[in-house]
Amino acid sequence: MGASFSLDYIKPLISSEFLRVKTEPKRDYLKLSEILQIKAPEEISINFYHIGTLFKLDEDKDGRFTLQDLENYASFCDSKQKEYKPHEMQAMLQGVCTLLMWQSVSSEDGRTDFEAWIGRILYENEQVEEFDCKPGVLFISRYTLLHLFEILNVKATHGVEFQMFFDLLQRVAEEEGLMDIENSELDDYVPIDVCQNFARHFIEGFARLVDQLGVAQKPKSES
Repeated sequence: MGASFSLDYIKPLISSEFLRVKTEPKRDYLKLSEILQIKAPEEISINFYHIGTLFKLDEDKDGRFTLQDLENYASFCDSKQKEYKPHEMQAMLQGVCTLLMWQSVSSEDGRTDFEAWIGRILYENEQVEEFDCKPGVLFISRYTLLHLFEILNVKATHGVEFQMFFDLLQRVAEEEGLMDIENSELDDYVPIDVCQNFARHFIEGFARLVDQLGVAQKPKSES
């Protein structure tokens, strides 16, 4: 990862991967579960399970990952080639993306936007469900929640396995009157609002941590 590359060489590879993972031919964007399947060319340092990378990649924060988004990220990588040694590219790029995300979420409005962005990602990933027992409440399946668990690195940051995370969110939803965990119809679902609330707490913790570390400068060469 991180070897020298040219955009003329990389862009056809990106386009090929984009088409390979897209499950609906007429759709012109990738959803979260698809972007996580992208196999980046070895010359580009991309970890799609890194929340900062996804935040940078989805430039308009609509929860959809377009071919243009991927090409723009490749151009971003290209602009950094001269700044970093090949073996450190992935770590340094993730660091830059993390700082860019921090700059966006360091304000109250920014954290609200992050929460909304996570909601769009989850909403776009699958058809949300509504149940007669809880009209007006939108649910996502444990399949989509697993992706949220992975991209927020919950196991490392909170020390819990996925099943415990899933159970906790269901209990929170019940306490908030959004679901009845004894209803078997809802066994594999969690309200999307509860997921967004977790994302809000996550990003608030992230912002506090970065503030405590005293990292307040913009990444070099970024506006």
